[in-house]
Amino acid sequence: MSTTLVAEKKTDVKIDEEKKDFFHEVVEQTNSIGGEIQMALKSITQANNRARMLSTTAKIESNRLGDVGRDFLIVSHSIDELSTKTDKVIEQMKLETVEGIEHLASAIGDKATSINGNRLANLALSNIRLVDRNLFERAADIRWWATDDILVQSLSKNDSFSEASQRLGIMLESYPAYYDLLLCDTSGNCKASANPKHDLKNINFREKSWFKDAITSKDGTEYAFQTVHYSPTIQDYSVTFSCKVHEDADHTKPVIGVIAAVFKWREFAQRIINETALNQNEKKTTRVLICDDNGQVLADSKEKILKENISFVGKAELFKKETGYTIQKIKDTFNIISHALSPGFEGYCSTQWHSLVIQETDIDSKTNKSDNSNGGDDSLDSITGLVVNLADETQKAISEINKINDQTQILSLNAAIEAARVGEAGRGFGVIAGFMGDISRETAKVTNSMYVNTQDKIKNLNEFLSTNSQIIKGERLSDLSMANIDLVDRALYERTADVRWWATDHSAFNALMNNTEENIDFLSKRLQTILQYYTVYEDLLVYDNEGNLISNASDTKILDNNVSGNAWFSNVQSTANGKSYGFDVITINQNDKDEKHLVFSCKIHKDGNLTQGHVGVLAILFKWEHFAKIIFDETPLNESERKHSSLFITDVDGNTLGLEDHNDGFITKNELSPFLKEAKNYDIVTKEDFNWLVGNAASAGFEGFSTGWHAMIVENDLT
Repeated sequence: MSTTLVAEKKTDVKIDEEKKDFFHEVVEQTNSIGGEIQMALKSITQANNRARMLSTTAKIESNRLGDVGRDFLIVSHSIDELSTKTDKVIEQMKLETVEGIEHLASAIGDKATSINGNRLANLALSNIRLVDRNLFERAADIRWWATDDILVQSLSKNDSFSEASQRLGIMLESYPAYYDLLLCDTSGNCKASANPKHDLKNINFREKSWFKDAITSKDGTEYAFQTVHYSPTIQDYSVTFSCKVHEDADHTKPVIGVIAAVFKWREFAQRIINETALNQNEKKTTRVLICDDNGQVLADSKEKILKENISFVGKAELFKKETGYTIQKIKDTFNIISHALSPGFEGYCSTQWHSLVIQETDIDSKTNKSDNSNGGDDSLDSITGLVVNLADETQKAISEINKINDQTQILSLNAAIEAARVGEAGRGFGVIAGFMGDISRETAKVTNSMYVNTQDKIKNLNEFLSTNSQIIKGERLSDLSMANIDLVDRALYERTADVRWWATDHSAFNALMNNTEENIDFLSKRLQTILQYYTVYEDLLVYDNEGNLISNASDTKILDNNVSGNAWFSNVQSTANGKSYGFDVITINQNDKDEKHLVFSCKIHKDGNLTQGHVGVLAILFKWEHFAKIIFDETPLNESERKHSSLFITDVDGNTLGLEDHNDGFITKNELSPFLKEAKNYDIVTKEDFNWLVGNAASAGFEGFSTGWHAMIVENDLT
């Protein structure tokens, strides 16, 4: 069924070359049309010149005959008038044809630049979206860890920090995105650290910006952030999150220390940069980076982190736009500089960071900048419109020449009749009339050939544009679908780490092992604290082994008080231990509406020890429909595309998990199921005489986690 990227085994390089070949082919076909017209006009001009010569000959012959030749003099003047009209039409047609083809060639160059500029801006947007979503998680981590009971008690007692170091080590093992975790007292002395190889214990950090910002922050509900910097101790580039630690983990009580998390910035950011969806040829001429407002490089495909400040003409203007591109000359080479600002995520936003993709271009475009805030326009409608206009103007000119030629034909017949009437004296005019008829027939033949050939070529060009317009749109929709499903995989991967770590919290196993009111109340507060900082969740719930609810975080309970009969509960019970997790999609009817929810679950072991039996289960409910809506809302489609498109996320069987529908449910599982056989593809689906262009991408997974799901964008093909 599908015109697939996979089935045809086209590499990214080949696809990119085909795009370039496409635009060159359009220029060649346009020039061919122009050449056809110019050649025809040259023949008509030559015929018209011969007509002028006949007119001059007729004048001479008319003067020689005197009164007998008076009527032939009138014919001669008429030939001159028609020749003058023909010259004007030819000149006008030459002018319009040349201008039309030049305009079309320029528009093709601009469109090629626009399509690529918008594509690169979308790649830049994908990169900064990935950064924000990850750093949101880090901002939540640090505030949650600041409430960890073992860490709080260690700072309160201030006598032994071995247990705190052990706890930090377990945290680091569970969250390998960090280099180290540090626990400091209020004077900045490091009392415990997660990674002994860095030997940071007993070092004083009071002069570090991350410590100063944390200790002067309002309270433990806020966090401090030290931007990208080089750490001589770690010998790498990192960012540091920090937060106040309060007595009894209560932010209304005195501050007893600061916790800091040193994030592996270079490893994380360079992976995003290096995995930007560029083919091998593009990577040779493209630079991908993230910089701050001043242009200082924070992540870079050229590995110039903190070693260069990016500067170019129009930078300030471009940096104000959500997405866009500009064309600027850098070191004697024109470059497309595509840009994206962070749209933010759950209140976290890298407001002073910018994502750039800078690519050399050999297309000479008169358009040097564009606002892509609404997703850009990658359609070829404007090019098709110019081709149609060229066809119309050509047809009008041919029609005008034919009208003049018809008058020439009539004039030729009248001259022949007059020559026959005057007898021997009109013999010369008879010859002239014959030549005029020949010229008229020759002109008619040329104009007819020009009409047929140009219309055929214009028809072929329109068909070529229509076919390739679908290819360009299809590839774009499948690329956007790939970006969406990648965001899903990365976000849900984070959930698998969360559920396994939170299942080790002592408040959970204490409440399960000893169901006192005090323990359950403390557990509830812990769960509520998690929900406060990790705003992507609807609820966190702890159940005993019989499926009875012990405690939950939210006032609104979505899951039942007893879940022993639920499939997700049975699934997690069958896992090996707390190193594994359950992941289930469930449907719950709320307010007479069926809603999809994602449940991540994990066993809770006695004393938090995986070698001992499990005493219950932790379940966390992810805000799936809210999250899917954000992904759909941020998909860079322009207003017209969104109006005629539906965005899907489906499971491996084609069942809809997320949907933004603008087509009244017209496209269903039946139409989408054939696409699930491929990892990435696009094609036209026809239903009830309507055409729909579908772009599909399957989950590629992240860090070993994969949903196996698909993202699709279905656009009503109005071409």
